[in-house]
Amino acid sequence: MEIQKYKAKILDSDQVVIGYISETRKYLGNGCYSAGTSYVMSVTEKSMPNGNYGTHLVDECTIEKYN
Repeated sequence: MEIQKYKAKILDSDQVVIGYISETRKYLGNGCYSAGTSYVMSVTEKSMPNGNYGTHLVDECTIEKYN
């Protein structure tokens, strides 16, 4: 079984990373009733050689499958 890789932009940045969605966080906004979700992506040497390794919040609108 292979874990799916994704490509996305780091939140509030123009940097694109390739990695694995490691967590989704549901939250309520500050003092409002609308719900939202944050996506956390883990970037490793295997997913993106010479990349920006670590864990990053990514922009949901830019997430796409990477082959």
